[in-house]
Amino acid sequence: MRILALDYASVGAAAWTAQPRVQTRHFDFCQIAGVPKSKQAQSHDAIFKAAFDTVIDLIDEAQPDVIAVEKDTGRGYNTIVMFGGFRGMVLLAARERGIRVISDIDASTARYLAGVGGGSTKKEVAGTKARLFFGLPVTLSDDEVDAVVLHEAVKARLADERMQARLKPARKRRAA
Repeated sequence: MRILALDYASVGAAAWTAQPRVQTRHFDFCQIAGVPKSKQAQSHDAIFKAAFDTVIDLIDEAQPDVIAVEKDTGRGYNTIVMFGGFRGMVLLAARERGIRVISDIDASTARYLAGVGGGSTKKEVAGTKARLFFGLPVTLSDDEVDAVVLHEAVKARLADERMQARLKPARKRRAA
């Protein structure tokens, strides 16, 4: 099962299933769109277009069966608009390609499912733990580490779904 995990924090990052290990990429939608950070609030259309094109390119490269987007609404008006727009854009790109989207895992749950802690763990602590746990290079950005954590969390969820699907017929047989 190929997974494309997207972390869209301040700029953006992706992690996807590849051999021999998960691949990552860091990108800055403002830079791709040619928009200075100071003009971000006035340039949502250009930034969303750059993000959409980037996600389409990632889908073509990664050929995922599932796309994961972290559940985050952001804080503050501009962040809420950006996160909501990015989330909608990913859902649209996935829908156009017929790809399942998992978008209900928040950062804390992702860390828990991936095995690097959960609860109110600070981002810096969680990032350090994830780098050690997954053997990630220190050169990866925090967003790339978050994308890897989300990727691993979705892998764990999908494994659980497969296990539950196998157990379901056994439960029905016992009940009959």
